[in-house]
Amino acid sequence: MKKIIIVCLLCFLYISSYAQSIYENAEKYWYYRERLKNFVLVSSNYNEPGTNIPAERIYNNSIAWDDGNAAFNHYISVLATEYKLLKMYGQDYTQTIKELYYALKSFERLDATAESYYRQDNSQLSTDLNGFFIREDITDEFWSKYGKNGTNPYFKQVKLKRQLNTNHVDSIWSWEYEKSEDNTWHYLEAFSLVGALVDKEFVDGVLINFKQIAKDNVYRIIDDMKHNHMIHTIIWELAPPSNIKNNFAYEWYVENPVTGEPVELGSGLDWTMLYVSSGFAKTGNNLLGINEFSSSDLSAIIFKNMLAMPFTNIDLTIDVYNKAVFNPLTGFGQGFIDCEVSLTGPGYKKKIHDFVPEPNLPCKILDSEEIILADLSDDDYELRSLCATGNIEDINGLNPYEVLIKKQKESSVLKYEHFPLIWSVVNNNYSHISTEDKDYVLGLLNAAPACGPYYFSAGDDGGLWSSGSRLVWPEKLHGGCPAGEYNGLDYMLLHNLFWLATVSQYPANINYNPSVYKASSIVATNQITCSVPVDISSSSLNFISGKSIRLLSGFKVKSSANHSFKAEIGGGFGAVYKKLPLTGYNSCSDYIDTDELIKKKSNYKNEEKNSGGSLDNSEVIEIFNNDINLFPNPVIDKLNIVSQHNILLIKIEVYNLANNLVMIQNSPETNIILDVSNLISGMYFVKVTDENNQVYTKKIIKR
Repeated sequence: MKKIIIVCLLCFLYISSYAQSIYENAEKYWYYRERLKNFVLVSSNYNEPGTNIPAERIYNNSIAWDDGNAAFNHYISVLATEYKLLKMYGQDYTQTIKELYYALKSFERLDATAESYYRQDNSQLSTDLNGFFIREDITDEFWSKYGKNGTNPYFKQVKLKRQLNTNHVDSIWSWEYEKSEDNTWHYLEAFSLVGALVDKEFVDGVLINFKQIAKDNVYRIIDDMKHNHMIHTIIWELAPPSNIKNNFAYEWYVENPVTGEPVELGSGLDWTMLYVSSGFAKTGNNLLGINEFSSSDLSAIIFKNMLAMPFTNIDLTIDVYNKAVFNPLTGFGQGFIDCEVSLTGPGYKKKIHDFVPEPNLPCKILDSEEIILADLSDDDYELRSLCATGNIEDINGLNPYEVLIKKQKESSVLKYEHFPLIWSVVNNNYSHISTEDKDYVLGLLNAAPACGPYYFSAGDDGGLWSSGSRLVWPEKLHGGCPAGEYNGLDYMLLHNLFWLATVSQYPANINYNPSVYKASSIVATNQITCSVPVDISSSSLNFISGKSIRLLSGFKVKSSANHSFKAEIGGGFGAVYKKLPLTGYNSCSDYIDTDELIKKKSNYKNEEKNSGGSLDNSEVIEIFNNDINLFPNPVIDKLNIVSQHNILLIKIEVYNLANNLVMIQNSPETNIILDVSNLISGMYFVKVTDENNQVYTKKIIKR
């Protein structure tokens, strides 16, 4: 049955949990930012090996920089996004821009000095700043100066996982230091954000052109992968009588310029360059605004088709057929060899390229052979990364944001949530971001551990962030990565991208008219005003405002029993992006010490169970003494929550049996009337937090 609800003048309702969680995540972000000092030494001496490069993890008095795919590039991205947000909201960004400059110059150090470590005399040439870089340069000298017994007040660890020995002793002769193709696409993500977000700024009294620094790095690292001396790789060879050979000539691959050989790991000669060379070329041209880089037409066709493919178990194959041609006089006789490149999967096959034109006559296959060039069932990170930074549509013309969201939904594990947001931010295009997309990312941010991501053991698991980076290795959550405390840069990057792509895009004020605003959630950082009728008989409508909602004369709501109208006021949307005091993290360690942190984390988790944010129904103890009365129970529409001794009730939360928070109200009162009429019938848990942080929990029945 339809009904008319008429509401006049300014209302009311619940402070939005959505808005509150944005503010709470901002607090968490700045705690992570302070905590990062344990993983990175920021030094103005960026010409000194080891400086400004974050470690990935800390464990058992050891510190590790690991493979360089989820630390330094994330760090540059975090600084670029943090700078943009601080500047956008009128905050002091002096320290952030300085750290970003030092980080970029330190990357150039990894490039300019890379070859010197491979030369016997350690000589460095003026031409060595050329795009070939090493993953990190943490030396014995660095650790002696800045380690536990050195000058850095943050590093408390005794040992390094590995150290770069400048006296050679074979320490550099390992894939662990050589640049690889995956290092390259990770850094392209970072440089794309610097190029899009960072203006010319003064650092130490000198005006720095950050966009040009980013462009210079992009040009060098992509140009370094394209070679005049092509490597020929045999694809197939058929025995007589056909006596046919064929090959691909690789001009795109990663080479060590000192040895003149492809790098030991990640050169691209494992067939990945057959398709990602197109992505690298397009990304270079896109970020530089040029049309200089090119790859084979075949690579471009394969890449765009791969973007359109369903994710599961896709192989890139060469199909070789021995075919007979039909002769009207003699039947099937003369044969030929047909070779095709295809994408194949379960019940799926698509021909991408045909090397041999078919005769304009009927043919039949006498025999065939399939050669698998690449197996994409494990991962497609490179496709998504280059799609985002290269602004590449799929073969059907689907725009990159839609491609990336589609792929995100195709896998239950490999989500890579940062790519749609990177594309949106770099291209200044936020029109494709749905409410579902926003809620999904915010849910991830809410789930990040307050004291920082970690994994020690199955019983002490950091959950959805228990990986060196969930943005790079989501498949390694819950124990797939080496144990330890992780640097948290993945959370920090996703947090800032979320702000840039959503919160910072909301208008300050909205005068709502349903003919103009079609979304179901209307968000303004300051005020929403409505003085016209709205019809929500086909879908619900939610007003979310940072400071006020004015429902004036002329406003009325026509609704159905299946849909609702809610007006929510929350400080999170009205808050500016700024550095916040580190409050509420007293249970977190001031520095990283594994044994102590394990103990403190255990204590923190116990406190968290009793202090809001989640509710485990299996462990609920009904604590409702004479200080608090809750009635009636069962309840139909209005639930009274009354303090008997003038104790302020700060927060009311209602959870369903699935542990989902369905209602929250923040209003310091001694007597509260909670409107539960919109809840469906069933059992709920009401959680009340008072001014002394005492928590009371009670089961209720909604009729």
